[in-house]
Amino acid sequence: MLPDFSNIANELWIIILIFIYNLINNIKISESGAENRKLKYIKNALNNIKHRYSNIINSKVSDIRLRQIIYAIIIHESFNRPKIFRILEYIKSKFSSKEVSLGIMQVKSEHAITDSESIEKGIDIIIKHFETLKVDFKIEYENEKANEYSLEYLEQDYQAKLIRKYNHCDDYTYEIKDLADYINEKFYLANKDTRNLFLNYISNN
Repeated sequence: MLPDFSNIANELWIIILIFIYNLINNIKISESGAENRKLKYIKNALNNIKHRYSNIINSKVSDIRLRQIIYAIIIHESFNRPKIFRILEYIKSKFSSKEVSLGIMQVKSEHAITDSESIEKGIDIIIKHFETLKVDFKIEYENEKANEYSLEYLEQDYQAKLIRKYNHCDDYTYEIKDLADYINEKFYLANKDTRNLFLNYISNN
């Protein structure tokens, strides 16, 4: 059905145009609202992590970027595995001898562990892989150190490798990397130095 342009004031088409106009406006508001909700959720989650587990994280990790990656993993895992699910997994593990993923960082364990213990174990796993990868990074750095753009790519590639060591899923790697970048942008003033990890290691050694 097409409008009669000789009678554009037709009430039906006025209603349709108003509906379309409101729909477009609501979509814009919804997108803005979604961003605000995302920021609020991550801010609250980050504050909660720091309040509950900063003594563990800070004692094991001094590099800010590595902390951001750990925060991102904890936020991502706790979102996908809320407390009630972790409690059920904890109870199930007590009656099973199989190795299962447990705790807020979803680490493999043959026995029941708490969220705090999972963070300790998760950090140990990440640090272990970082210690291995930084040796390889230094070798490649020596070949690329004159090219700033290559170094930026190398940095991001090795951060992705580190996350992939923790969880082999490519989607997971992208999501954690993206969340860590978001945390750096919103809560660390988008500082380039706090977005680097392997390059920081080189500059400090």
